[in-house]
Amino acid sequence: MNMFHLLHRIGLAALLLTSALGISAPIYYDRQAVEKLGPGVNERITQIAAMLEERPGGFAVGAQERSFWDAVGQTDAGKSILKKADTLLAQAMPVLTDELYLLYSETGNRTEAQKVMFAREDRLVCLCLAECIENKGRFVKPLEELLDSLVSYRSWLYPAHDGNLANFHGKAIKVDLKSARDAHNYALCLYLLEGKLSAALAQKVQSRVQELVLAPYAKDVLEEGRINYWKTATHNWNPVCHAGVVGAALTMLADKLDRALFVERAMHYIENYYRGFTPDGYCSEGLGYWNYGYGQYIVLSEVIYSATGGKIDLFANPKGLAAAVYPFRIEVIDQQYPALADCDLNTRPQAGMMAYVNARLGLGDLHWPLGKELSGRNSLFEFLMFNQMDLARPVLTPRLMPDQTQLRTWFANAGVLICRPAKDSGYSFAAVLKGGHNGEHHNHNDLGTFIVVLDDTQLIVDPGRVEYTKTTFGKDRYTIRKLASYGHCVPLVAGKQQKEGPQSIAKILRRQFTPGDDTPADDTLVMDLKSAYPVEELQKLERAFVYSRSGGGCLIVTDDVEFSTPQSFETALITYGTYTRTDTRTLELSDNGKTAIVEISSGGNGIEISDQPIEQTKGSPRRIAIAFEKPVKKGQISMKIWPK
Repeated sequence: MNMFHLLHRIGLAALLLTSALGISAPIYYDRQAVEKLGPGVNERITQIAAMLEERPGGFAVGAQERSFWDAVGQTDAGKSILKKADTLLAQAMPVLTDELYLLYSETGNRTEAQKVMFAREDRLVCLCLAECIENKGRFVKPLEELLDSLVSYRSWLYPAHDGNLANFHGKAIKVDLKSARDAHNYALCLYLLEGKLSAALAQKVQSRVQELVLAPYAKDVLEEGRINYWKTATHNWNPVCHAGVVGAALTMLADKLDRALFVERAMHYIENYYRGFTPDGYCSEGLGYWNYGYGQYIVLSEVIYSATGGKIDLFANPKGLAAAVYPFRIEVIDQQYPALADCDLNTRPQAGMMAYVNARLGLGDLHWPLGKELSGRNSLFEFLMFNQMDLARPVLTPRLMPDQTQLRTWFANAGVLICRPAKDSGYSFAAVLKGGHNGEHHNHNDLGTFIVVLDDTQLIVDPGRVEYTKTTFGKDRYTIRKLASYGHCVPLVAGKQQKEGPQSIAKILRRQFTPGDDTPADDTLVMDLKSAYPVEELQKLERAFVYSRSGGGCLIVTDDVEFSTPQSFETALITYGTYTRTDTRTLELSDNGKTAIVEISSGGNGIEISDQPIEQTKGSPRRIAIAFEKPVKKGQISMKIWPK
């Protein structure tokens, strides 16, 4: 059966079989097709179906459950929702035009269309919750107008995920991050407001959810296709899309075997997501994408947990537990986190998901208490989850526990070291040292880079992500200096930057961590960076880090380089602050009232110091270059950094 035959069957026949909340006969489950997926799949689907309630709905608490919604209305969050909803009613509904959608394909700009999309999603969630809380029908008409506009638009994808406009022109149907989340929100909206929305609109919403999300996914998994490549992805798309798709299926589909098919296939494919983390739980996508991807893994887990009455707890899978503690372990000091990969300099862990992990693992971290909150992710499910979730469950113990109060965290599989001052040392000077390779998820070419943190300020930085455009994820990604090695605290060798790809790897030559009992607790990490540079004359490039906890703490970064013929060589410091030269070989870096001193030595070779913004844009960080005055066959540049 081809795609459009299947969609025709679902889109038309389903309308004849639709009840207010679901489909009264199986549409997606096909025993013969499932048998082709391998032994045990049918058995697992049958077992899951036996765990499900007869009626779909999952976590939903309909507006008719007044004890719940009246209680929500008395909370600060509930009052805030009603106030915001009143404000939204006074504003015109944001309209997604074709011109906005096409802006990405024409200019590469993805921001303008997404602003409107986010505003429309936010409006839907707010008005739906407001009607559930107030229960007077005041928000129904504007909500119906909005919901009809949302489901009627020709493509539910982000324009950046429809680069060839196949979805826009109706030539293909695939599922992306947005359409999956939308499907779940729309299904929940129907469930929460059962009997309040018009029957015709409810039928239209169900038909469109099936046409644009559930049917394409079911076809893909039953035929083991590649239309929705993210099924086998090892990055955030996998859990984000699965959370939305499975959530919609569990909320909308009447037949238990249909629902069970979606659950079983999601559990099968989520195994790929675990492989995106190193065995010690390091998330190469960065903290921002842990918030997004792992956060939606938690949502997927809770969707399934609720639907199966607690019989399936995906979060308890040991393969995913190491990743659960990543943000706890990557914390440097004082709620400071490195902006590695594509995340913002001030990215912090998402409070609700951290509280969830904190509770499930019994960590007792007072920074992350479990509380009721309105999620900032435009998600009806997350609102329901955080406002009625009971986490009185057995405490889970991952193989690696958080160690943010310890002297160091060493992600051995990723080559990333977090160096912290000793507890009660009286100073707050810390460092992040990064090895790894240049083929990581959301990769920056940054082998050997480092970050220096003083109190609550990152003085020497990884500059973080850029605003996403068509270039950001295209073949010209590393022409963006902030993402290339030029924008990181790494060498420029014979005028060449680091090359991308997993073959560019920081080989760890030596590491030594002294315990700090009777000797200074120094951390030494030495890495070979030669493979990252496309320079035939390069014979040796080793970068050595020594982080000392003596005195007020210091970091020494030393580059040893050798060429077959004399070549240029420079290293760099990246900062959002300012710097001054106190003499020919000493700098002071300052930001937010904090200052660090940088003392430079070069083994007898003359050096030149210069600086410029990385990008010619407002607020760009500065690159301070420290270069040999003349080409060298062999040389060493060492920088000693300590707080003033």
